[in-house]
Amino acid sequence: MKQVLGIILLVCGLIAFIRFLPECHDAPTFFGGLIGVGLVTFVPAYFCLRPKSSDNGKKWDNVKRDKTMNQEQEEPIFEEISHADTHTATAPRPISGDYPSLKAELLEKCNPQSFMSPYDHRKIEIANAIYPSIIKCDDAEKLREFRQIAIRDLGVRFATQKMYDKLCAYCDLRKYSDKNNYDAHKVELANGFLQDIRNNADNIVVLEDIYEKIKKTPLWSSQVSVDQAPADDNGDIMLLLLVALFMVAIVIICVLVASTINK
Repeated sequence: MKQVLGIILLVCGLIAFIRFLPECHDAPTFFGGLIGVGLVTFVPAYFCLRPKSSDNGKKWDNVKRDKTMNQEQEEPIFEEISHADTHTATAPRPISGDYPSLKAELLEKCNPQSFMSPYDHRKIEIANAIYPSIIKCDDAEKLREFRQIAIRDLGVRFATQKMYDKLCAYCDLRKYSDKNNYDAHKVELANGFLQDIRNNADNIVVLEDIYEKIKKTPLWSSQVSVDQAPADDNGDIMLLLLVALFMVAIVIICVLVASTINK
């Protein structure tokens, strides 16, 4: 709502200033009008469109930091939590891949041509049997059944990185272990889930099951959804575009005023 109000104020300010231009016969009048219109419209518009305060931004500090750490290093982001874990060296790692939907991933990974090199007669037969049905299917539950067939009979490994990152963000112990707001119950829950998440980092079926379990615990209800975090970045981009548009408009107006004064 504040962004809409900011855009309205910005547009009104530009219109008001353009209508004021014919009355500008000298520089003082021009700059006086610019300051007046700016104080009434442009300044309030700025405060409406500027990024959220740092206090609100702090909500996503841990989430963004976790995602950045996952991108910059191959080891899981919670490596420091389990220094004593003797299975760290052999723990499975998330499977990379970004697909718009499960159907899109099935269509790519279950195509019979995927089993031509090396050639596998049996897998090509199985893929050929299910692929036409995958093409026509839009039912989520049926697509998950096809995924089970692909995992069991075709040995297909489905992308887990996105779900893995989301689950790790929900179970980040730093959110619940701050000395000023310590929650032993949530730490216990998160720690339990973390072990299962790490041990099944390459198993999308298990990770989705863990996700459903987390939704039924205080870890889910006590925080804002991780899925909404990128909205702040989109707002920053929108504000930068509006500021750039405003600066271009001011330059054009100044050129027009200068040519009018010269005449």
